[in-house]
Amino acid sequence: EWQYFVVRAGCLRKCFISIKGVYLQAEVAGIPVTWIVPHEYTQNVPNDVDYRTMLTFLEFYETFVKFALFKLYHSENLKYPPALDAALDAQACRLHALRAEA
Repeated sequence: EWQYFVVRAGCLRKCFISIKGVYLQAEVAGIPVTWIVPHEYTQNVPNDVDYRTMLTFLEFYETFVKFALFKLYHSENLKYPPALDAALDAQACRLHALRAEA
């Protein structure tokens, strides 16, 4: 949903590929937002991590991101959450499968 917003708003400014992944930067409401999309590979999950604490943070983070995306989509006059075209999704079209027209 975030990548779809960036594409529809046309706010992607920079892109850089590194060992860690793909760094992207978009300008949203005049504020530069930088994030990394990691390369797809198998991860080694440690056993000494308290996943209950991480789950609490994840639940808060998901709620926060949904609210932020709701506000961003409405600032661009788009419908949130975007509808998913099942036929395109089955063909692994990713961003093309989302529809958020007002």
